[in-house]
Amino acid sequence: MRSLSCVPFALALVSGCSTTDPPPVATESAPLGRYAFVLEESDVFAKIQAGCQKEKEPKACLAGIADEAGREGIRLSLDADGHLVWTSYGLEPDGKTETVFLEATLAAHWDAAKVDGRVVGALRGRDAQGSDFVGLSLVRVDDHTVAMVDPRKGRLVFRKTP
Repeated sequence: MRSLSCVPFALALVSGCSTTDPPPVATESAPLGRYAFVLEESDVFAKIQAGCQKEKEPKACLAGIADEAGREGIRLSLDADGHLVWTSYGLEPDGKTETVFLEATLAAHWDAAKVDGRVVGALRGRDAQGSDFVGLSLVRVDDHTVAMVDPRKGRLVFRKTP
């Protein structure tokens, strides 16, 4: 499965991250859970539409990409030590089989408006080898939506799923 929202698609690289862990924060403010990628609300959608217009079957091109993008997302969870774990994943067409593209344990700080984190430990997942992922910054758009800014792809939007 190709990854639309993963490496480097869904990664907002953070430069100049602190070298010390942030202080512990209350977990009730953490935006934990699964978030589905929302292609149509992300900056990359316009580029994808333009690329599909050059194809012989533009509607089929866009439908195929939208179908795959609709099975991709991110998951935010806490490990046993209270570190935030960020996972970029995709579901196979069966909707059950998950492929982890990239997973990172983060030293993170979050508040009502955003989450900032830097990688602590080794990256995991299919795309971990050779990845330049060092951290991320998520902005809360509303109670159910977060956005990341990727330096190459622009703003990427994710909506919380049940």
